[in-house]
Amino acid sequence: MTLRTIPAILCLLWVTPVSAQGVHGTVMDGAASVPVDGAMVTLTEEGGKVVTQTLSDTLGQYSILIPESGAYRVSADLYGY
Repeated sequence: MTLRTIPAILCLLWVTPVSAQGVHGTVMDGAASVPVDGAMVTLTEEGGKVVTQTLSDTLGQYSILIPESGAYRVSADLYGY
């Protein structure tokens, strides 16, 4: 099995200090324009530390709570894709 980063929603987030903020979106296969089920969506701090991870659902959707203000990167990966 190989690990392939899905060309998906990759962004930096600047979050203002408000409680219970989050990010949500849809992981899509860039070539086929279809949602990707079971992709590992990772929220990473600027320094590279993984904050949290979740899986996309059958519609490719995900939701992650952001613990505190700061800049983050969101990435999506799927083994064998």
